[in-house]
Amino acid sequence: MENKIFCENVLSLIGQPYSQTDCIGVVRKAAGIRCQGTNWLWRSYNNSGKYKYLVQRMERPPRMSELKNGLLVFRIKWDQIPKGYNDRPNCHHVGVVIDGFVIQSNESAGVNRKPYIIDEWDGCGW
Repeated sequence: MENKIFCENVLSLIGQPYSQTDCIGVVRKAAGIRCQGTNWLWRSYNNSGKYKYLVQRMERPPRMSELKNGLLVFRIKWDQIPKGYNDRPNCHHVGVVIDGFVIQSNESAGVNRKPYIIDEWDGCGW
């Protein structure tokens, strides 16, 4: 999918309640993909073929100079094994960077936009 279309799709989700679109739902709906969850998406970097959704991944938050529209940012508990897996880390939240903001979804605000703050993120990927 073209990055511009992906970003337009992400922006169109702002305002949806969390009950309709959680954080991974933003990525799924905007990209038209069927990934199992945030942990699965983070680990897809190691997959091959049609199951490799991340083609590039950094295990650190991106600097402001590295932000590009469509970049996925992740919150990760590096020392925790997630439920249903037998290895670390626990990648528990994802957002999409657009114009220096992160589009994300949470229980209190649904799909929303907030400024990118490097200390709130642990990794990123395309």
